This record gives sequence, structure tokens and C-alpha cells, in this order.
Amino acid sequence: MKDASDRYADEQLRLCLVLLMAWGVLRISHINDQPVEEWGVLLDAARRPDEDTLDQCLNRLIELDESDGPSSVTDRLGQIRPGGRIDTALQESLRCWAEAGLLAGEVWYFDDHVVEYTGQAGLNKTKHGTKQISVKAVNRYTLSNGLCSLSEYFPLNVSYAQAQRHLVSKANRCLLPAYRVRKLSFDRAGWDAELLTWLQEEQGIIPISWVKRTSTNIKLLDQVPDDAFVDLDQEVLVGKEGQHHVVRLADTTLGFPSLGTQRVVVLETQARKRIGIYTTALHPREASLHDQRVITTTGLVDAMRFKQRIENGFKVDVNEMDSDAIPTHRTFEATLTKPYDLAQAEKQRHNADKRLDKYTAQTQEQLDLLDTGQLDKHRFNLLDGRTQRLRQKAELKNCSTSTRMKTGKPFSKPRPRYWMCAS
Repeated sequence: MKDASDRYADEQLRLCLVLLMAWGVLRISHINDQPVEEWGVLLDAARRPDEDTLDQCLNRLIELDESDGPSSVTDRLGQIRPGGRIDTALQESLRCWAEAGLLAGEVWYFDDHVVEYTGQAGLNKTKHGTKQISVKAVNRYTLSNGLCSLSEYFPLNVSYAQAQRHLVSKANRCLLPAYRVRKLSFDRAGWDAELLTWLQEEQGIIPISWVKRTSTNIKLLDQVPDDAFVDLDQEVLVGKEGQHHVVRLADTTLGFPSLGTQRVVVLETQARKRIGIYTTALHPREASLHDQRVITTTGLVDAMRFKQRIENGFKVDVNEMDSDAIPTHRTFEATLTKPYDLAQAEKQRHNADKRLDKYTAQTQEQLDLLDTGQLDKHRFNLLDGRTQRLRQKAELKNCSTSTRMKTGKPFSKPRPRYWMCAS
């Protein structure tokens, strides 16, 4: 008997998958809920395929990809086969998109995201499931530049450095020289002497990363003299969701124990906290601006600010596409049984206001001690960092509670669905 998937060309089945993503349909089975004839018009066919047809197509692709592999997809914890058909297609897509002029600039971005379960049960980041069933999570690593990206999933025992080496090497092997990764921005999770040396000396890549806040590095940042800084005449926000308001910066060099003397842009926030941007890029005074190794001070700050875009992409996947769950087979409904407690909400908002006043007073007290010399800069940074974190937590609690009181939405609102593994 003729296979159902043979009724459609490969291009038509691929277009189906694209349309499912465009319509925000997360499960292959839900294609059966889509219009039959209307999709047929888009596919140049009498009707759209059913779930079984798409499922057969995808299973056949996996079988072809695994046919001559030494290990199964189960043995590799869901990772695609290196050098297989799927892996080759991903690399070809990256190369074609780059050559189509869809790169956003010279700087590439690298980040990771733990894919855990979708729901409200209190689970740590190494688990995925519900209160009844939990399975190990996976890490999604993405190398991105504009609309071009390369993503792979790894078990949690694969380190940040290992994943970065893997994806950067793979991307540069498939890209033409003009489009290869030559400047790479990433989070302080990549602050590793071996990784930074590998990027610079073996790959010829200029790293751009936050300086990890170790006690040694904090002392180095605090030792930068005040006369090295320049005041900023406009607002600059850095960090997740613009949590740090930068008021002045210094473009200098610092001597790191394991990295030697390197260029660092030191940002000082309104709360007098110092944050460093590490790079091996040349300063404009060291070479011509036409030199590919040169990055201006503004360029370095923007490279770290724009890294937020890749994190925003993860948030869109989670909050708008509901895709932050390992594929499963069964869906369970969760209903609200506890009524909204207005008295409890008022009490929590009052407590949040009291904590906010307390942390505001603490901040001023610490500043006074610093100004009078009773507190050194290093100790001040430690105390102020803790105070600001607690203050921000209190502000968020106050804001969320006030919003819920106005809207009357439940205090503990479960998501409408839990994704569970088949038992």
C-alpha cells in the first residue's frame, strides 16, 4: 500500500511545519484542528496532510539520519547525530542565511537556556516534570547573529565552555571566511581562562564578556582611579531588563592573574557598583578604525547591551510560544480551587513597603559610612550589592501584589496546562 506521506512532496511537508510554527501550533497532532481546504490552497494540494502523514515523514527522516549511526538518538539523550542529515541541514541553513545578508553585524552572540518543565510546581533547574513525574532537563545553547542562528540541545553535564567550543567550531567550518565568527559576545558563565585563550589564540576570535565577579576581580575593578572615568551625558542601562543604570565609565587595562594585562571597560552604576567588560579587541588609539581588531568603547558597551536580544528570544519562546517543555504525550488540565485572598494581598504589600523603606535607609547609611571613611570600597560593594538585590526583590513584590489587587487575579495562578511525560 502506498505510504500516506508519498502523496505530498517534501517541500509541501516542510511548508506544513513552517505554517505550524507561524500559527503557534506546538504539537504535530494539532494540525488536525487546522482548516483542511484553506491549507490545501497554500500547499497547492486538495487538502492539508493529517497528523499521521507528518508523523510518518518525521519518523522517516529520523530513520534516515540514524541508519548508519554508531549510536541511537536515545543513547545520545536526544541529541542529533553529528554529521547526519539533520546536522548537515542545520549547517547548510546557517550558511545560506548568512550569505543572503541576514547577519546583523560583526559581533556574534552566545548564550544558553535550561529547558525545563512548563507549570507551577516548585522544581529546581535540573528537573523537568510535575509533582508526579520528573525527568532530567536539557540545556539549549544558541550561537546567533541577527536572523542567523545555530542551536543545539545538550544534557546538563555538558559545560558552557564545551558547548561554546562545539558550536563555534561547527559554525566556522560551514561558513565562508567573510561570514565566520570573529567577534563573540557572551555571559560571565564563559569566564574561563582556558576558553578565553582558546578563542583568541586558536580560533582568532575576539571575546567580549562580562568580568566575573570574583573577589580578586572586584578588587581590580575597585582599584581603577577616579580620574580614569568619564561621566555619561545620557542614560545607559545594562544587565537583564536594564537593571543597572550606568553613570560613568573608564576604558583601561587590568592585570588578571591567569590572563595577563587585558583591556577592560569599567562601568560604574548609580549605586557605585563597578562592572567590567573584558575583551582582547584593540583600542582605536592602537590601530586604525578600519582594522578588524579594533572596537570602540561604545561598540563594546553596545555588544554587551545587545546580548540581551538572544535572551529575549528565549523569553519569547517560553512566554509566547509555550515551547519551554520537553516534547510529551499527555496533557492535564489544572483548575483553580483557592479563592483570591484580598486581606493576604494587603498584608504582603504592606510588608513589602516596610522592607523597601528599610533597604532605602540602609543604602543611605552605607553611603554615609563610605563618605566618612568608616567603610572601604570593597566592603561597601559587598553590602550594597546585597541591599540592592533585596530592594529590587521588595519592589517586584510590591508591584506584582498591587497589580493583582487591582485586577482581582488569583494569588497563585496556575498555567492552564501541564505538560507531562507519558506514563
